[in-house]
Formats: sequence, structure tokens, C-alpha cells
Amino acid sequence: MSNTLIDFTEELFSELRIPVHEVSLPMQWDDQFDLGLRKTLTGKSDFQLQETFLDLNSLYGDKVQIIFGEDLFTCNYLLLPLNPETLLMAGPFLFEAPAVDTIMKLCERLRISGKYHTYIKQYFATLPKLQNRVALGTYIKCLANRIFAPDTYEILYLKNQNTFDFHFDDIMEPEPSANTIKSMESRYENEEELMECIARGDYETAEQHLYRPAYLSDLEQRVPDTLRDQKNYLIIGNTLFRKAAQRGKVHPIYLDDLSSKMAAKIENLTSLSQVDPLRREMVRKYCFLVKTYSTKGFSPIIQKVLNYIALNLASDLTLKHLSSIFSLNSSYLSAMFKKETGTTLTAYVNSKRIDRAVYLLNTQVDSIQDIAIMCGIPDLTYFTKLFKKAKGMTPTKYRELISRKSTDVSEQLKNTPRTPPL
Repeated sequence: MSNTLIDFTEELFSELRIPVHEVSLPMQWDDQFDLGLRKTLTGKSDFQLQETFLDLNSLYGDKVQIIFGEDLFTCNYLLLPLNPETLLMAGPFLFEAPAVDTIMKLCERLRISGKYHTYIKQYFATLPKLQNRVALGTYIKCLANRIFAPDTYEILYLKNQNTFDFHFDDIMEPEPSANTIKSMESRYENEEELMECIARGDYETAEQHLYRPAYLSDLEQRVPDTLRDQKNYLIIGNTLFRKAAQRGKVHPIYLDDLSSKMAAKIENLTSLSQVDPLRREMVRKYCFLVKTYSTKGFSPIIQKVLNYIALNLASDLTLKHLSSIFSLNSSYLSAMFKKETGTTLTAYVNSKRIDRAVYLLNTQVDSIQDIAIMCGIPDLTYFTKLFKKAKGMTPTKYRELISRKSTDVSEQLKNTPRTPPL
């Protein structure tokens, strides 16, 4: 048998946060197999394993039996015999997070005392979730083809449907398991790293943290309605991301505007398929806020000047006027601004105004003259000169380019054959 393939498989499961054990046969129960679940519920380690776990008596018969099994608690395990004396056990894991009412029905069926319900919900929340059952099955089949001779193995899917009478004599509340504590610590650590990425405006790294299992898999479902539950977590995320952008020194007016828009989008969700795209959009837009409006690293007075410029692009932003507003000597403000930003005040203001013009040309139907006024450059000739210097074309040409691209896209969509419904 290929040790390299087995080592790779163990590493794969470890990367997916699924516990992996090489178990000697006949199997002796170890509390780590279920991350302490049964011991917590029964107070014992030597209970009737076979009644609540999986039948391991026939792993080797006429054929080697590879088992995908679901135990009495609906937790999933993979049992892969390596030889007649040893098997590889991967689990517990879930293919989807159980809803609150599903967990409550499980507790009712197994007659699990109410004082353990919170523990059970935490237990399921911290188990790793695999989103693609078919992909895992395909991998195991390909692996089996490599390590076993043809027609010498079979893959079985077993489900334990026994009943088991748990006896709850202990009146004490169960302590959180080591796995629960570790998973929660990992989630909070990853959450903090995600917020730091947003505070830097680093979307690529933020997205990596956003989709780590430690961030999404350990979220306990708290209300029966799954969509409402996910909306609640998005609301929490919206708050955390806003605070992260605030840490990145973005002015509250921008934070409040984006936060309000995201809150409205959250409430307008109608399906679970919309949740992940919105979560990603939230992170991307908060990172963009930091990239665009952060004043981090600047002195307090320059931070105030930068915020004033961003919020008043259509107003008088001359050196003389800004010096008067902030009660500073003009020469001092000019030198300080150049030293901290690396550019002159006039060049910075013009750059921000042209950026605003580009946005308005893409989103508004107002005339070029009106857009120039909205950007604080009422002289159309001067506005055109600045725009062409920055973008390589006049505002009129830029708008024509936008219009032409939009028309091309519309024509392409119009001419694309529609796929008939299945």
C-alpha cells in the first residue's frame, strides 16, 4: 500500500480540520474519536460503543469494506482499512450544519437532558463541514483504486439508526470540550486577523480569512429559520467590518453610509444563495473605503484637511481657504501637506475631483458642465484640460466610450441564444 498516498490523505483531512486517527483492530474506544462527546454525555469511557457508533466487525470479508458512516448523533466518519490490523478513521465531520430544530429533535430522540442542549449545539457548531459530498466520495474511490487491487474492495454508506438510553445522573452543567474551546479560539483569532486586513484595505488577504473554515464553519445556528440566522450573522459582520474600517481611519460619514446600504441589502435577501456573495461584497467595499478614504499615518491636522477635502469637493478648496478654516499659516499648511502626502495641495484636490468626475460620468446623465460644477471646477475649459491630462481623453470622449461599451454589451446579450428551460 502506498504510504505516500495515505500520508497525503491524512494531510488533506488535517487541512480540512477533520481529525484523523490510525486505529488498531480490534478497536478500543478512545474519547478523542468523537472529541469527547460520549464521555461528556455519559460520564464514562467504557459504554456500549457498538450501539452508538458504527459496525466495525466486517471491515474485512470477501472484500475490503470502506465505510462512509453516520453515527447515532448524525456525525460522519470515514473508515478506510489499511491492512487487517489497522484502519484510518477520519471524523467526526458534517456535510451541512444542522438547523436548531434538527438538533432539538435529535436530543428528543436520544432523550438527552435539557442541560446538555447548549453543549450539543456548540459541539455541532464546531465540527468541520464539507460542502461537497460527491467530491469526497470521488476522491476516496480514486484513492481506493490506487491502493487496492481491482474488485477487492467495496464502498459502503452506513447509518446508525439504533436507539440508546442515556442516563443523566450528573446535575452539573457540562464543561465546554477542549475541541469547542479550541475552535472558538481559532474563530476569534481569524476574525481579528480579518478585521486587521480590512483596516489595511487588503481585500485579497481579507478574503482568504473570510473563507477559512474557522470563520464560517463554527457559527452555531441560533434560530430555526436558517435564512434569518444567516442574516443575523451578516448584521454582526457588517458591524465588525465597519469597526475595522474605522480602525483604518475612515471618516464616520463614509462608514455610516456604507453600513446603512449593507444593512438594507441584508434585510432584502430572499435566499441562502445570496448570503456568501453579499458577505464578500461587504468585505470588498469596506476594504475599498479604507483604500480610498483612510487617513491613517497622517498627523491629526492633515487627517482633518483630507476629510474636509473628501467631503467638500464642490466647495472652495484653495490653500488660502483651507488655511483660514483650520487657522493655519498658508505656507505652513502647504509645506506640511506636501511632506505628509508627497504631493501639493492643489494636485491632490484636482486628483480627487477628477476621480469624482469619473464616477459621475459613469453613473449620472447630467451634462459635462453640470458634472464639472459638482466636482468644484465650474470652468469647463479648465475642467476638460485637467480631465484629459489625467485620463488621456476629454470628458466627452470618455462618456462616448462608456456609452459605446454599454451598447456593445447590450447587443451581445440580445444576440446570445437563450438556453431553453430544462
